[in-house]
Amino acid sequence: MSSKSQFARDGLHYFLIHAVARKGNEHHAIGSGAYVSCWVNFRLYEGALELAKFYVKQQGWSIQSVSSHAWLNGLSHAVRGTVRHYREALRVGASFVFHEYPANEA
Repeated sequence: MSSKSQFARDGLHYFLIHAVARKGNEHHAIGSGAYVSCWVNFRLYEGALELAKFYVKQQGWSIQSVSSHAWLNGLSHAVRGTVRHYREALRVGASFVFHEYPANEA
């Protein structure tokens, strides 16, 4: 079974999404961007990806690309320093970290 068909039984999906500020975003200048680390606890890949995109867009960002996807099958697969985000996603359904950069670095 490919990772895109993976079911979230004992783990969750991790996505790295590249986004840029949308016109009208009062908190970020047009052209500024962010790489968003997304941990999503949802059974199907497609649903997890849609949820990640939905919440990034809800924060005033446009999706440029999904840079990567990984299946994290338990805490042993979580990268050092991200365990709290993994646990938060297990507890509440998702966790997001926005790594922002200004417009002149785009």
